[in-house]
Amino acid sequence: MVFDNCEIKDFEIENGVLKKYNGNGGDVVIPDGVTEIGYDAFYACRNVTSVKIPTSVKAIRGDAFRLCSNLKNIVIPDGVTTIGGHAFADCTNMESIIIPRTVEELDGSVFSYIPRLRIYVTAPERAVHWGYGWHGNHMVTWNYKLDAEKSDF
Repeated sequence: MVFDNCEIKDFEIENGVLKKYNGNGGDVVIPDGVTEIGYDAFYACRNVTSVKIPTSVKAIRGDAFRLCSNLKNIVIPDGVTTIGGHAFADCTNMESIIIPRTVEELDGSVFSYIPRLRIYVTAPERAVHWGYGWHGNHMVTWNYKLDAEKSDF
């Protein structure tokens, strides 16, 4: 089974949790049906340039994309409720991320060590359980409207 540039063998998935990505990088499409992106799932996958996350995902765990230094832009789909600590930390070339209003928990260290990040949030304000300093002093745009026809930038 093939998903765009990725084959199902590129992923270690257990009970809906993506435990590890073992592919060659590039444009990665996470298989539909994955409900959680586990701790360290893409840790230090420096060849990953983009990731399409399916709407079946509800949680992105800590360090999930840490050190993915060539990841540029990412859209978190509606339905994700939790983003763990350092999930995107050290993604040094990341330029932008869209966070949906469904995110209820966001650790304070999610975007550490990203020099030029723009954060777009579809909610009018942060949720109660977003950690102190979650934005890491990056520019945040609230009430962002994502073009329904575009899923990326």
